[in-house]
Amino acid sequence: MVCAFLCWGGSSRTTLTQRHQMPIAYSTGLIQAYKETYLNTFRAPFGLQSLGKSWRTVNDRDRYLTDEKVRAHLLGKYYVGAVTRVYTKYVLIDIDAHNGESQSEIWNRAERVMGAFGGIKPQLFNSPSGGMHLYYFFNEPVWQEMAIAYAKDVLNKAGIEVKKGYIEVLPAGKTVVRAPLGDGCFLLNPETMAPINSNRDECIRISHERILWHQIQRIEIPKEYNATATKSQQPTKAKKRRHSNQPNKFMKEVDDLIEYGLSAPNSRNEAFLKLSWYYRCLLAWDEANTIHQLWAWIQKKHNGLSNDFNTNPNAVYEHIKKLVPNTDPTMLLDAKQGANDSTYQMVRFNKASERVAKLGLREDDADLLTNMICYAEYRGKMDDRGRWCVEIPYQTLKGWHWAYKTKLERLIAKGYVSDGRDYSTVANRAREYVIYPCFV
Repeated sequence: MVCAFLCWGGSSRTTLTQRHQMPIAYSTGLIQAYKETYLNTFRAPFGLQSLGKSWRTVNDRDRYLTDEKVRAHLLGKYYVGAVTRVYTKYVLIDIDAHNGESQSEIWNRAERVMGAFGGIKPQLFNSPSGGMHLYYFFNEPVWQEMAIAYAKDVLNKAGIEVKKGYIEVLPAGKTVVRAPLGDGCFLLNPETMAPINSNRDECIRISHERILWHQIQRIEIPKEYNATATKSQQPTKAKKRRHSNQPNKFMKEVDDLIEYGLSAPNSRNEAFLKLSWYYRCLLAWDEANTIHQLWAWIQKKHNGLSNDFNTNPNAVYEHIKKLVPNTDPTMLLDAKQGANDSTYQMVRFNKASERVAKLGLREDDADLLTNMICYAEYRGKMDDRGRWCVEIPYQTLKGWHWAYKTKLERLIAKGYVSDGRDYSTVANRAREYVIYPCFV
């Protein structure tokens, strides 16, 4: 086993001549798949590290981890690393080797970590400093704090100590996480701890195949999970995510869109949906003003990431003109409350949130159910069985959470919500949902 480690020890780092012998470019598809898998964010702040130098953090808001930067990382010219902002697609177990540990000790730690996570195989890489990085992917993006707490719980239950310089759980805080498969970094076999291939370029190809063929195993955090390893010392954090008058997840995304613009290709349509819902439903803007604002925003904030805008801006403008009138103003307040008065909306949301909190649901599921209850109380009708029946457009559901379908399926499975009649083929009608307030 020691021999396997020697294959990727510090002495095996590729030389400048070897790097020039690598392919001069990887395909755009490979780069995009790599970024979507291993980078939680593409926008600054992010880290750059020249070989043999210290990390340099890029904080300029207009800077991005472009395809060219990531390609240079894979070619071994320098390292790149992202800073996770809110969500993470994975949890990274970092086994450090800063204290002169033997390679067998590093291997023993990795084996204990893999044993703690059971049958889920990680994507395993060596680090240039001699340690190891174990990537465990989730079935969907989760809150960074939840990911960290969950991983620490798993490790603590297995008797594994988590501490700096020994075993760390990332991404945490504003730490720059080095992307894998850079210079001197190989994809390893979890069974033998040896590189899958001694050629790093071949490791990159195999990693890409795993992504394309969905061969990466994923973790689903149990619905009943409650963190025990890390309890928040600031109970107001949960309130910030739950109450509508605080910066919840949707509003964080809106704020980022307004301030920074598009952060990835193929994200324009979803951005338009969120911003249109925000302007029409929360700010109570009329159609003309919303269209004007969206058009001004995309002109300044497309960041070169919208292919449609790059090739035909007029087509994008026509798309905006069609989109905005179809945005259902679900959260517009009753006329007697005043279009700019948020007090009634806040009180209604908070009362529903308090009821839903008693159910012990996952946070995202609870947020969705709370929004649906508020929507039903405001827009729906109660039948003779005490159930709320309400039509909810998919744009509204997507505005509450971009991955609302999986959350909704879990609520339906638990019996809090059920599908009603589907009016989607009828003009100006949406799918009906039945909500059971008796449960809450």
